[in-house]
Formats: sequence, C-alpha cells, structure tokens
Amino acid sequence: MEKGARRDATDYLGRNAGHLALREAFAHPQFAQNALPALWTVLAPLSLDLRIGDRLVRLERHQAEYFLVQSIWALIPITPVEDLLMLGFNREVIEHAWEFMPEAVLPTFRKKRAICILRLAI
Repeated sequence: MEKGARRDATDYLGRNAGHLALREAFAHPQFAQNALPALWTVLAPLSLDLRIGDRLVRLERHQAEYFLVQSIWALIPITPVEDLLMLGFNREVIEHAWEFMPEAVLPTFRKKRAICILRLAI
C-alpha cells in the first residue's frame, strides 16, 4: 500500500487483495495465524453492499454474514470436488476454511453463528 498498490484493484472474478489473503489463510494455517490479522485490518472493506432482488443490503465487517460472503467469494473458483472445480460451496467447505481463522479476524462466537445459518439454509 505504501508503494502505491490499489486496495480496490480486482481480478477477472472481482476478487481483491483481501480475498487473495483469505485464500492463502484457508490453505495455510500458519499464514492465517500470523499474517492475516494485520492484512485483514488493512484490506477488508468496512462494509459490503449487496443487491438482493430490488433491495440493497449492507453487511458490516463485524457481522458473521459479512465474513461468510467474503469467504464464499474467495473460495468459489478454487473449491475442488474430486478432479473438478465446483462452482458452489457447502457447510463442510466453510467449516474447513474457517478452522484456523484467528480470533482477531473471525471471533469464535461468529463462526458458530454463521455455521448455524448455513445449516438452516442447506
């Protein structure tokens, strides 16, 4: 950031540096514990605005639903199913991805609440 990197730059799927940091953290618990908290503070926007039908919904960074949406966005293009890529997710994928998330990024009580939401939705 100090050398001119753009926080809002995205790839062809709309993923930003925060999503790439999440992907790295999901794959490497050591990165999740050591590097992600400081990166997430800088890279994650304070809120997301989502259009649901004709409504605009704002999710704040402190909400479990915010982290769920960010996780899905980071995971969808790279979620392997056997020898294919799945364009979707399930509860187990999210639970595995969140297993090593540090408290500073995703508090334990938020993990449990979001998983409950996923169980109801599936």
